Amino acid sequence: MSANDQLNLFLNPKSVAVIGATERLGSWGSFIVQGLLSRPYPGHIYLVNQRQAESVFGLSAYRGVEGVLHLP
Repeated sequence: MSANDQLNLFLNPKSVAVIGATERLGSWGSFIVQGLLSRPYPGHIYLVNQRQAESVFGLSAYRGVEGVLHLP
């Protein structure tokens, strides 16, 4: 794999996981999720929040990374 291909994988990921995603204003988790949602993103966004597991900003959320890893 060329350096260009490796850089493209980093800059244009097929999916993104946000560990610590939250709706709590002022937190990094909220800032990152809102940034991802503010523009069209063609990939899948996986949100992980140990305490708020059902949804964050209307997207499905998981209690741990293992929940994301077991998706089909």
